[in-house]
Amino acid sequence: MAQLSTLGSIRVMRISQTLQLWLAWTASLLAVLVLVYVLTAPPIILAHYNRTGDGGIPSFYDPLMDVAFSDFGAPVMWYFNSVWHAELSAIGQEPELHWYVILCDGIVCLGFAAVIGLPLFRLIYRRSHAA
Repeated sequence: MAQLSTLGSIRVMRISQTLQLWLAWTASLLAVLVLVYVLTAPPIILAHYNRTGDGGIPSFYDPLMDVAFSDFGAPVMWYFNSVWHAELSAIGQEPELHWYVILCDGIVCLGFAAVIGLPLFRLIYRRSHAA
């Protein structure tokens, strides 16, 4: 009887570890897709502007533009204007870089790094200790 319960707990543990690993890789993939979404926005928007000539932004990037024109938009505006020279400007007041924006961006960046790096770290750790 003791062997059967031990086997059952091992099976549950393996399913739990498999589920955790699957969720970690899924979260990592989603984080990479979000980064690709943000990092590719300026060239796509500039290509759309050069092709159509109007000042419209593709509706696919509306959530990013909402962030860019909010209080937390200073880093996004910097990325658009300094890196890609998109000359994106807010009507009225330009977003300012406050301490809470820096703190929030730092936490978000650390979160993305952790979510992307965790499955890779676990894989490297397991391979190095398996030998």
